[in-house]
Amino acid sequence: MKLTNYGIPCGSLKLSALYYQPEIEPRSPFLIYSHGFTSCKHSMDGLASYLALKGYPGITYDAPGHKLGGSGGELNSIDEWVKSCGAVAEFARCEFGDKSLVFAGHSMGAMASIEQASRQYSEGKQVAGVVSIALGSESARGFSSTVGQAMLRQREDYIAGASAADLIQQLDHWSGYPPQLAGLQMLFIAAKNDVLIKAERVQALAELCGSKDEITIVDSSHLDAPDRSRAKIYEWLLNL
Repeated sequence: MKLTNYGIPCGSLKLSALYYQPEIEPRSPFLIYSHGFTSCKHSMDGLASYLALKGYPGITYDAPGHKLGGSGGELNSIDEWVKSCGAVAEFARCEFGDKSLVFAGHSMGAMASIEQASRQYSEGKQVAGVVSIALGSESARGFSSTVGQAMLRQREDYIAGASAADLIQQLDHWSGYPPQLAGLQMLFIAAKNDVLIKAERVQALAELCGSKDEITIVDSSHLDAPDRSRAKIYEWLLNL
């Protein structure tokens, strides 16, 4: 596997991105990985590297405004995240060929993945599917608990731009009216030990998006879900 750093233009920013190139003959599709809220692309490394070793190329990136990442800027709306995901997808198409893409995201990054996949699919671009990890409907509900409130306070300054609470409220509204993904292959994954997003909320979001399949549940916490989902995602990719 070979790793290459890129700076991807997105408005006034250059998104910090990392390309995972398999050493073996590349398989299709190409994956666009979006990390979770207040995190950075490093959190998707275990998943991206595992699938690259299996032959699937992909690219991770740091969303705008995330201080752990290297893209800088601010995040004032969730739509800015969706647009950055689109910039990465278009870069991948131009740099590596007009490949069929899978958008894979964790937590709030899964929102960017679902929304951008829907937009590209409606424009007639090649989209093979969507992987949504640990994202559910009524997303703000988990943060109303004592544990959720403590997490919000602890992570508040990890984002430049809008407050964490405001961005979560935007996500909560989006998750009540997500785009329909009929015609696309979908994999929705819940973490068994997730104190923020319960499995029934993941199932509810899947149904709102038009999925007729049961969700997949992995033995994991919220934060560990991308790594713990590797084998399930690989199996799903083999059956696309």
